[in-house]
Formats: sequence, C-alpha cells, structure tokens
Amino acid sequence: MNGRVEAMGGSDVVRAVRDAFDAIAEDFDKKRTQPFPSVERICGRLTLGGCVLDAGTGNGRHVPFILGGGGRAVAADVSLKMLETCKRNLEGKGLRQMVELVLCEISELPFKEGAFTGALYSAVLHHLPSPMRKKALEELKRTVKPGGAAIITLWSARALKARSGAREAGKAALKGDYLIPWKFPGGARERYYHLFTAEEARGELEESSITNFSVFEEGLNIVIVLER
Repeated sequence: MNGRVEAMGGSDVVRAVRDAFDAIAEDFDKKRTQPFPSVERICGRLTLGGCVLDAGTGNGRHVPFILGGGGRAVAADVSLKMLETCKRNLEGKGLRQMVELVLCEISELPFKEGAFTGALYSAVLHHLPSPMRKKALEELKRTVKPGGAAIITLWSARALKARSGAREAGKAALKGDYLIPWKFPGGARERYYHLFTAEEARGELEESSITNFSVFEEGLNIVIVLER
C-alpha cells in the first residue's frame, strides 16, 4: 500500500488490503495456525448452532470451533488466496462439506436478512476505514437474526508497541489509523489497520444502534460479545 490513505477511498483501501492478503496468504497460513484463545473459549461457551458466518475467515483456523457448536458455517473473505488456504485446511480436517466458501466484502454481504444464527468477526473490522466499518456493522445487524450472537475481535491501540515497522497512515488519516507490514521471505506488504481503544469500540457499536454487548480486553486485543 504505497499511496497515502487519505488519498484513497474506502474501496481502494479494501482492494489494497485484499491484494496484501493475496500476496501473504501462504506465509500467513504457516504462521497463523492457532485460534485466538478468546475465540476458542467463547465459541465453546456460546451455543451458536444453525448457520454461522465466519467473516474474514482467512485460512479458516476458527471454523472448527464454530462447527463445534453444531450446524453449518459460511466462511467469507475478500481474498481469494486466503479462501484457497481455508479450503485446503478444511479438506485436510474432513470439514469441507460442512462449510460454504464465499468471496465477498463484509461491508456488502451477499446474504439475505436473518441468514445466520451467529457470526464471528475475528481480526477483520480493523482492516476497514471508518465509513466501511459502519456499513459492516449494519450488515452484521441485518444478517444475524434476532436471538443470535456475534463475537468480534479487534487489535487494541496497545498492540502498536509490539508491531515493528508500523507507521501512521498519512497526515490526514484519523487517529489510530496505521499501515503495518507483514514480513515474509518474498519481502513485506503493508496492511491498513485501525487500532482501537475499548471506549472507541463501544462508541462505534452504540452509533450503529447496537446496545446488547459486552467489551473486554485480552492481551493486545479487544473482544466484543454481542447479542441480537
């Protein structure tokens, strides 16, 4: 992502993030094999059942824990290369027939209203600039039926110190916007991130008229459990 973020529209940022994940997909799959501890723990506690959306599935590392709640899963991602690693991993675990793979943007989900009984948005919303995050939250509300649950994880602003090479995403970018490189044998690719405080995460949910949720911090992540 070479251009300044303030000179790019939201769709341009998404395309740049998509291209970065396409480039790093194989290296990501080697390095990110374990689920977030909070996701593993909460998925085991919540009864998601039915059909569950894994938005920004990446290499599908969380899908087995979603399926552990019973039912089926839809694994969605904007990166075709990441979906290919997800497909390969699910086939290796004998889970492919229980999962539909969908290439899409989470701010424009191609699913009907109330399609899901639950959703997981793990480390994905922070890759969207503010207007598109709001659209993505509206899509979450639209596609998760009343009585359903959602889990969201975000990188905390406290994670910045642990991310070498991070730089602010242009002079006019909002506070908290950064370009953070993924380093791999072929070089490095920058990805856009908005790093959150817990208070800011609460504020964005409330602005989207989402009221039934809890927020807590775990390590360098912010975790949100939301009930529709």
